[in-house]
Amino acid sequence: MSKDPNLSQSQLALQGLADLKLLFEYLTLFGIAEKISFDLSLARGLDYYTGVIYEAVLLSSPGQAATEALNVGSVAAGGRYDCLVAQFDPKGHNVPCVGLSIGVERIFFLMEQKMKASGKKVRTTETQVFVATPQKNFLLERLKLIADLWDAGIKAEILYKNNPKLLTQLHYCEKTGIPLMVIIGEQEQKEGVLKLRSVASREETKNLDFRRKWDKDEYEKLAEKRLTEEREKKDGKPVQPVKRELLRHRDYKVDLESKLGKTIVITKTTPQSEMGGYYCNVCDCVVKDSINFLDHINGKKRKTWREFRTGAGTGRGEVW
Repeated sequence: MSKDPNLSQSQLALQGLADLKLLFEYLTLFGIAEKISFDLSLARGLDYYTGVIYEAVLLSSPGQAATEALNVGSVAAGGRYDCLVAQFDPKGHNVPCVGLSIGVERIFFLMEQKMKASGKKVRTTETQVFVATPQKNFLLERLKLIADLWDAGIKAEILYKNNPKLLTQLHYCEKTGIPLMVIIGEQEQKEGVLKLRSVASREETKNLDFRRKWDKDEYEKLAEKRLTEEREKKDGKPVQPVKRELLRHRDYKVDLESKLGKTIVITKTTPQSEMGGYYCNVCDCVVKDSINFLDHINGKKRKTWREFRTGAGTGRGEVW
């Protein structure tokens, strides 16, 4: 083209050819020259572009016709416009510029098609847990719970309505691809537990405690504070800070356990009783055995409040 007699007489044409030559030198150095198709029919914004213009298209996947562009048009386009800034500058200074616009909607469409083809679920949010309720007037409880989840680094959200229907909340999770739903209601609030539901399978578990949580350092500080208070009591006898209403069953008695200095052991007092365990007087937690309690003290499982409950008239107890 540079040898064409007509083009060689045009200063603008020679400048454009020089720009193209320099461009392909750089493309070769970057190792991407084979990904570029030179198209003289391409035209964009002739009123302000002053140099190279370009468009980007995505080719089909290797399993399809590799030479055919996907039927979405260009996904990015731009070029060089040295005089555009001067049009808005009172002093008319020319500022060399290169710009690029990206077709976000087209790219998202292609990503969705790719995920569907691979069998992956298309998600429109990074939320991991959705806090739901079947109860009316439970907005404050949901807000409090979601704040705890955020503090724990868990991505969570709710529907910011006073009384959303549970089915509406479930459909929202299905639509947005949120995998887990935590459900809190009046009964769960009384028992101090939460329901955890898998949105995909609709399976539920009801053993999540939400009323208190401690990390190891905070736990040990509070434990030491409690022990200090106990040592200062009259006659040097530690005072038992057990909530009596949690230990109602006649088959159990509560004794001090000196092994760790921060526990109360729940011992069996009748042959019918099948449960023995440790009661933590720092966070009011009942743990079934000493191994689990050591994990609790060390913060490995971050066990929290557990309510000691009994089966009426059965002579048996149950630990949650």
